[in-house]
Amino acid sequence: MKKILASILVGAALLACKSHAQAITSTNTLSLNMARDWVAIPYVKYDITDHKFGYGAAALYKVNDFLWTGFRADRLDGQDTTAGVQAQIQATVTCDNVSFTPFLEASVGLGSSSLYGSTGPGLYTMLYNHKFSNSVVFNVGVIADYEHTINGSQNYNAFNAGPLLNLSF
Repeated sequence: MKKILASILVGAALLACKSHAQAITSTNTLSLNMARDWVAIPYVKYDITDHKFGYGAAALYKVNDFLWTGFRADRLDGQDTTAGVQAQIQATVTCDNVSFTPFLEASVGLGSSSLYGSTGPGLYTMLYNHKFSNSVVFNVGVIADYEHTINGSQNYNAFNAGPLLNLSF
């Protein structure tokens, strides 16, 4: 199972690198579109292991259609965590004119008193978009995920859910 997950992550990284390389022009200057697609996700958290609630927020940069990366912070039962790195690989699936995007995410960072790591699957769908101009678009969706977290000696499983706010300009 670890080898399969590692293969998926390597494949996603290669896809991201290929897409990133296409954004570089022939004169080796970066395209201005590279840093213009951000996602904010405020969410509620429910620890299904100990039946506790919490909250958090993530700010992610859309590298391409398959990879988002950024940071997040959350609080659960008095424990704070801040991800130094969060990444998620994803692919959009359309069924009967409805698009859903399943993803796998992983994050590592600093907990209240130790390093932590979490990983798990999730799903989001966009519900609304508004085009302010040809180059500025605001999208609103809903996102949910399941994750397993190791934070020092504490291991737990949780569900996170909230709105997904995406601004492209």
